[in-house]
Parts: sequence; C-alpha cells; structure tokens
Amino acid sequence: MSRSFAPYVPAMIYMRLEVASQPGMWRMAAERTAPELAAASTTVGPLAAIGCGTSWFVAQTIAPMRETAGYGPTELHQLLAVRRAGRPAKEVVAVAGTPVALAADALSVLGHADEMSVVQTRCATSVVAATRVALGEDVEPLAPSVVLDHSESGPPS
Repeated sequence: MSRSFAPYVPAMIYMRLEVASQPGMWRMAAERTAPELAAASTTVGPLAAIGCGTSWFVAQTIAPMRETAGYGPTELHQLLAVRRAGRPAKEVVAVAGTPVALAADALSVLGHADEMSVVQTRCATSVVAATRVALGEDVEPLAPSVVLDHSESGPPS
C-alpha cells in the first residue's frame, strides 16, 4: 500500500464497520432508549426539537413521524440553548459526561452507538430508529436494507 494512503485506511475501516453495524445499533437503541424517548415523543402537545448539524436533520426526521402519529405539532428550532432554569430538558447523547448530558433533566445515552469515523451516522440513525419504536413502529424490517458497496478498491486519490 502506498504510504500516502495510510491516513485514510483507519477512517475507511471505521466507516465500513460502523455503517455495517447500524442494524444492531438500531436494535440496541430500541431496547435501551425507546421507553425514555416514548415519554418525550408521545406526550400530547407541542414539542420543540432542536439540533445542530446532523442532530438538526434528526430533528427534521422525527418531527413528521411524531405529528403523523397524532401527538401534536413539533416545532423545529436551530438555536443556542443557554439555560439557567426553566422547562425540563430531555437530551439524547452518544457520550455521557459531556456538558449537555450533565445539564439535562432527563437523559438517554446511546453510548453503544458512539463513532470513530468522520461519517457519524450510527448515532443519528439509532435515535431515529428508537423514536420509530417509541411511536409504535417495528424497525426490524429496515435492518436488511443496510448494504455496503465493496466495489471500491482503495482510498480516494
């Protein structure tokens, strides 16, 4: 292998392993966090969903699922949350012990879905899967849809 490819190899390996592991992560997230997400997702009435980057796209995905299930409007916000006191905050994180996790009133930790690659989709898809389960859907039929394309012979040049 060319020396110039060396920095890409671990990232590519992590990415492939993490993408391939997603169905298992969905199952674990459904078992471990669906009850906690159900409390937040199925409370009738308005819900503010916030996020930044991938978390914002997760919020955009969850909002119509919750509304279609009949639990009320979900407002999407991109904001800076500065909190001294106020309404309880329910957080979903991949890493416990972070400032967000420590400030939460209710916490779901998806530590099993934390990632090493730059792709960072395993936690996001696990939150969506757990929310689907919390809203009464079965995620098992989705698991076989994860297919990796192994046709690439090496890192980008």
